[in-house]
Amino acid sequence: MPSTLERWLKSLLVLLSLSTTTLFFGVLILSLVPVKFALKKTPFDRRVKEALFGLARSWIYFNNWVYTGLHQVEWRIIGHTNLKPDGQYLLISNHVSSADILAIFVLAWGRLPFPQFFLKQELLYVPVFGQALWSYEMPVMKRYSKEYLNRNPDKRGKDLETAQKSCARIKDQPFTIINFVEGTRFTQLKKEKNGSSFDNLLQPKAGGVHMVLSNLASQLDGVLDLTLAYPGCDSPSFWNIISGRAPLVIIQVKKYALDGISAPSLEQLKIRQGTQQVREWINELWANKDRSIGEMHERYRPN
Repeated sequence: MPSTLERWLKSLLVLLSLSTTTLFFGVLILSLVPVKFALKKTPFDRRVKEALFGLARSWIYFNNWVYTGLHQVEWRIIGHTNLKPDGQYLLISNHVSSADILAIFVLAWGRLPFPQFFLKQELLYVPVFGQALWSYEMPVMKRYSKEYLNRNPDKRGKDLETAQKSCARIKDQPFTIINFVEGTRFTQLKKEKNGSSFDNLLQPKAGGVHMVLSNLASQLDGVLDLTLAYPGCDSPSFWNIISGRAPLVIIQVKKYALDGISAPSLEQLKIRQGTQQVREWINELWANKDRSIGEMHERYRPN
């Protein structure tokens, strides 16, 4: 086991790597944003987009290399990995820690198109950072509080309309859309507040998944169900991650076809009860996922 001093030094190196590369690659990415504005809807638009994806990959994989090398982290992928780098996928996952993004990119390496995440629309208005996010054309969700919707009932469903428009922009290109179905990172406190019926998960939300399937199901090569677990660390914090307290990351992948058996079919999605069909399917996935995470923690927990 590394000493406290060694752990601190390695943590500082991870932070140094993250901060310096964020500044370096951030400047490069932002320098391309005006170019993307100028060349949008021209034959060069795709090349600029590929350059942006390349910069983001370089930033993520370099920091992952530093983090993995310093702390000897093992990324163990289990399940379906015969995927297509030029395919079109919806990936749904539980959300455990800040390392979840790294885990998804570990899986994506050579297997999946560049992962794109649902973003809160408010992030797009953050100076500099928002423009960088805009340049990646990630799907956007505009969320309203229950109180706001009670005062403005005409806004109900507008968040899904915003997401639909975002999905329409990427439907003719390779994509991996990531949806953390629980909506937030798992902690025991959130579990209790959420009233979750699961031991290791929060209650899933079906609206975003149904929206993506309703708009893109006919193009999808499959739905990927990702289960993430950090044995020995149920809900690792950012400091737990950078200090190497989660040396093993389990990445379990299951692939489902929209065939009406393993996942709802196109016909089932189109009927009025389509959202309910998706909700029941996700609840079943989450029940199986909850058992799997419990088994992973028991089987791989450090001595």
